[in-house]
Amino acid sequence: CFAERGYAVTRVEEIAKAAGLSKGGLYVHFASKEAIFEALHDDEVERAQEALALIRAMQLPAREKLGALAAGMVARYASSEQHRRFLLLLGEVGLSTPSVQAKVRATHAMFVAAIAEMVEEGMASGEFRKVDAGHAALLLKVFSDGMESAIALGYEMDTAAFLQGAVDIMLHGLASGRKQQTT
Repeated sequence: CFAERGYAVTRVEEIAKAAGLSKGGLYVHFASKEAIFEALHDDEVERAQEALALIRAMQLPAREKLGALAAGMVARYASSEQHRRFLLLLGEVGLSTPSVQAKVRATHAMFVAAIAEMVEEGMASGEFRKVDAGHAALLLKVFSDGMESAIALGYEMDTAAFLQGAVDIMLHGLASGRKQQTT
């Protein structure tokens, strides 16, 4: 219901009807509309944590783990209109609901920490040059969030090709390696 109509206008009665429950029956499971939304967020986080754990456990170079994480996130967001709408709602509800904002921030921090761990693995193995892993992770997470927003807003793009190019730029930079002459 939230994804179709938005958080503010969705009524508990509509949620109960969609779930095949009475309003009172719904309140047996959830104390409020906010609690329902938080439960949806928690379900999404649980799926993300499972996917993240699989990637972290892979016996792959850090570069490939980061690529797999980015590809998995983009594929998830590109796969469902309802999911894309829910992502936009997280921002909307998070701005006005402190408990949801805290959950979204905690999820963000979890991803940044996992990405930083992968960056540190890459630095330890010599794949990546020495950088501040936290800053690199935040940059990669913010990029991912921007990509998710672009997909959610319906930007026309070949997401696989865009992602491949973006990962290449992130890992190798924009510079050609040649020094430019100054005049």
